[in-house]
Amino acid sequence: MGCVIKCMVYYREAFWERKGYCGSFIIEDEESPIGITIDDTKPDGSFPAIMGFILTRKAVKLAHLSKEERKKKICEAYAKAMGMEEALHPVHYEEKNWSMEQYSGGCYTAYFPPGIMYSYGRIIRQPIDRIYFAGTETATQWSGYMEGAVQAGERAAREILHSMGKISENEIWMPEPESKVSQTFSLSPGQAHTPQSGCGPCFGDPCGTCPQARFWLPDMLMVFIFLTCPRNIVTPV
Repeated sequence: MGCVIKCMVYYREAFWERKGYCGSFIIEDEESPIGITIDDTKPDGSFPAIMGFILTRKAVKLAHLSKEERKKKICEAYAKAMGMEEALHPVHYEEKNWSMEQYSGGCYTAYFPPGIMYSYGRIIRQPIDRIYFAGTETATQWSGYMEGAVQAGERAAREILHSMGKISENEIWMPEPESKVSQTFSLSPGQAHTPQSGCGPCFGDPCGTCPQARFWLPDMLMVFIFLTCPRNIVTPV
């Protein structure tokens, strides 16, 4: 697997916006620990942060440093790239060294030299007898991400169905359906939380054993009361 250390540097404010920067940039300086960054500030402007990636050989080299030493080098690289001293003063720092993961042993995907995937790419998902390979690394889209894992899992499942004669070979590689915008609807307070005077089948005829049922109740609480009401408990014969 590849080597990546994912780094999150948090600041008091998104100071880079004062210069019109978006917080996402590529650093090609060989001395910089970070190669690419993404502005990870929350949509509402809270928790200003820059997410950066220490990649490949740099991740191997810098893994021997302490967390504090990596943070210092990263902040210095950001200050140099943006020309802003504020980058030197983070309020919090978190990181994830994917090479330390017990089961994956590396980061979420890998890059190969030119020509490798063109020549051997199909082999990584080629079945061996009754063993079928899935996983985000075998995806043709969004490799390394959840979307790729879903695509690969569905593809492997269809390969198995084909081997069982359930579907044709043409049905193995199916395009992912486009996400459809769900229809929105609104409920009045009365529809969302209907007031009841009883529970279960005794709606309108309180059994007297569920005093909570006289209040306006969320759906889950009403289900709980319905299941626990003595009149709704079935006693085995």
